[in-house]
Amino acid sequence: MTNAPGAEFVLLLKEKSDGQIAVSIRTTSPAIDASAIAEGFGGGGHTQAAGCRVKDIDIREAEYKVIQAVKKYQAERLNIINEEEEEEEKVKEVVEEKAEEKAEEKAEEKVVIIPKEKKKNTKNKTTKSNFKLKTPQVEEIKEEETEIKPDVTYKFED
Repeated sequence: MTNAPGAEFVLLLKEKSDGQIAVSIRTTSPAIDASAIAEGFGGGGHTQAAGCRVKDIDIREAEYKVIQAVKKYQAERLNIINEEEEEEEKVKEVVEEKAEEKAEEKAEEKVVIIPKEKKKNTKNKTTKSNFKLKTPQVEEIKEEETEIKPDVTYKFED
């Protein structure tokens, strides 16, 4: 089975009468571990000869999954970086950054000041804060508005 010039992996898939797919994996070099692929499917074996059985899928899907496992193994072994995956990762990071920026902008826009009712008790209370708050764009809320809206930060004046 390993008489395939130029091949590092040789695969043989057989559909059994019980519906399982028997997979035989051979390698042409001891530097390539066939058992690592087989173990991913619940099988095992030796460095250059291994096998497994795949259940509950048809032969085409089994073929696809085994080939994908071989590609992943080879990419890791040879330190190959898939350019498409790398590009997808960069795009994902940019999209996440933009979403965070928009969320921060919306949070700043949704601050409403509610005037505090005047109290009859006129004791002087002076409290000084060391915090400096960023003043977002705010809108005055009318006293007759009593509905509290979701996703809005309310700031009560003293």
